[in-house]
Amino acid sequence: DLKNVLKAIVYPGRSLLLLVALYILVVYIFAVVGFYFFRPDYTPERKSNPDAPLRCSTLFLCFLTTLDEGFKQNGGLGGFLVPRERGTDPLAYQRMMLMFYLLVCSYDLLYNVILIIILVNISFGLIVDTFATIRTSHKDKLDGLHDRCFICSIDGYTFDRLTARGFHFHTHMEHNMWHYLCLFVHINKKPVTEYDGMELALAMQMARFDVTFFPNHRAMALERTAAQTTGDAWRHDDGDHHPSDGTDDRPTASQFVRPTAQRMGMPGDHFHDKGGKGLSSPQLGPVSSQQNSVEKTLNDLVEHQVAMRARQNEMEALQRQLAAAQDTMMQLLTAKLTTPPMTLENEARPSRPKQFTFNDITEDQPR
Repeated sequence: DLKNVLKAIVYPGRSLLLLVALYILVVYIFAVVGFYFFRPDYTPERKSNPDAPLRCSTLFLCFLTTLDEGFKQNGGLGGFLVPRERGTDPLAYQRMMLMFYLLVCSYDLLYNVILIIILVNISFGLIVDTFATIRTSHKDKLDGLHDRCFICSIDGYTFDRLTARGFHFHTHMEHNMWHYLCLFVHINKKPVTEYDGMELALAMQMARFDVTFFPNHRAMALERTAAQTTGDAWRHDDGDHHPSDGTDDRPTASQFVRPTAQRMGMPGDHFHDKGGKGLSSPQLGPVSSQQNSVEKTLNDLVEHQVAMRARQNEMEALQRQLAAAQDTMMQLLTAKLTTPPMTLENEARPSRPKQFTFNDITEDQPR
């Protein structure tokens, strides 16, 4: 996308600006060297026209020429400066000519390597790397929308592996994001005086920008599967054999009595089972099946009490929410009743009563 290409240039903007500053600084250094040592070579037109103006008469002109011509030429400054020859005249100073030739070659080569090859390619690498990062991030977002639930943020592989109906059913029926959007629109458009208790509690949370009502990393389908898995593991732990016909998959009475005896300081074999006829003890005698049934009933009562306590906590939380909703409604009604009465002219014309909307709540709630 063109948008991602522009982002690839804008995001590393600070690094690119620093590279440009470094490029200009290095060009200025090369311009200083060229101004003092290779000033005549900056005007190749003088070979054909001796009256041609010098391009490196001042340091500033030499800097501009180096910056302009050095980047446009294929070989850097080597393609712009006057070509040098080592010379073959035996009367010339061969060693000085050779050293000057090597100096010019080093000058051209360093300019080409440092500026054209290294710095320019670093800037290209920054842009390409940023573009690849943006493209990967965009792809991850698309994959997250397709392979992860938008509501609970659980991946689709978990639903396909642990539930019978799979990820498609979960995202289209259980956690459909468009159902949530429809609920929000319904609460925004519905008058406040027509809210029920649950709608009012949800509207108050939305007014406070509280999104705790979203099932973050929770799904009822997975909770049911986890409960079934925990029950199966509980039935088969400790290496004990339990009947698989569904008659009685709970632990036997001996499994409850033996740990109790050990906690009381009795030996491990104080209670033992005689061929499935019940528990017996050297001091207490045989334990009847009636006692086993009593223990079973007590265990059921404890489980029922725990479940009732959890339901009681849920009801108390719901009552607190309803009380807060009633207080809000009373405040709205009080504000409505305390408004000044209308004049006779306004009373002569019947008007439709004002309907409170969701915006009335959002204005009163602190953000």
